Amino acid sequence: MRFSSRSKVSVFISLAALLLLVGAFAFYGFVGSKSPAHAASATTSFKGTLGKIHQQGSVSPASLAKANVASTAHKAMPMRGRPTSGASAAVGGRPGTVSTSVVAGSLLHNFNGVDAIDNSNATGGFDLEPPDEGMGAGNGYVVNFVNLTGAIYKSNGSIVAGPFPLGGTGVAGGFFNEDILNNLVSDPRVYFDASTHTWFAEVLVEVLSAGVPVSSHVDLAVNASGNPTTTWTIYQIDTTDANAAGCPCLPDYTILGVDQYNVYLLPNEFQNFGPGFNGSQIYVIAKSQLIAGVASPNVIHYSGLSVAGVIAYHLQPANEHTSANAEYFMNSL
Repeated sequence: MRFSSRSKVSVFISLAALLLLVGAFAFYGFVGSKSPAHAASATTSFKGTLGKIHQQGSVSPASLAKANVASTAHKAMPMRGRPTSGASAAVGGRPGTVSTSVVAGSLLHNFNGVDAIDNSNATGGFDLEPPDEGMGAGNGYVVNFVNLTGAIYKSNGSIVAGPFPLGGTGVAGGFFNEDILNNLVSDPRVYFDASTHTWFAEVLVEVLSAGVPVSSHVDLAVNASGNPTTTWTIYQIDTTDANAAGCPCLPDYTILGVDQYNVYLLPNEFQNFGPGFNGSQIYVIAKSQLIAGVASPNVIHYSGLSVAGVIAYHLQPANEHTSANAEYFMNSL
């Protein structure tokens, strides 16, 4: 993948309408030697603005203050096997006869993740509903983040780090080094990229001054070791979008996507100083630069996106691990 050195770069996005209610975006043009990938319908072009994101530091989950978890037990619990072919059918929501044998591919066990008590203990009394859960699994680990506490488990349910706060209360701190008491920090996402053995996690942050929004950004944490208990590098992406209507805006419910070449962050941009909605935004970041720990990786920002003349809302990126030339997004109209 190559990024242009110009201040602005035009990258095509193919738009396809699915069932009149769903749209799919396809990125192409990042690699000049490859032919464009086309969606099923006509192509609509959007212009992206090239910029930089910046490292803000690093964090080791093992070094974070651990919450008092004496009141909760994190134990692996056996799950009932699926009914055998001779079992009676469930009626009225009640289960039929259940076999004690293990069926290939069935759920073998579960365990308690971060709960409201962990959240309260780790953050000094915060108990946020809904918890806006983010979870990633891979390489023998499960990483579970909620508003605003995280923990890391082995896949058998044994806890290996945390529960720890995702931010500090009144001062910067926690996993993302943010002040969760005086700023809005929310909507964590976690993903394990199996193709590169890299962990990604993010939260949105709206910086407040006397309760008034003054800027916003997304914190993106990267761990390329495959072991999430080791050090993560924290990057910050400016989402203030000061020139857009009603901004600085809220990057609500930022969604995380990954393919072979890029990491995609997709916030829904709501106006702080107006009743409007500015649509889904797309921030495209060079994955290879994030994995390499580059201090200021490249990012391209897309805004003003629309599907069939309707502003794009809640775009959902695909998680793609092949060498496909296109990145697809689903859109809810």
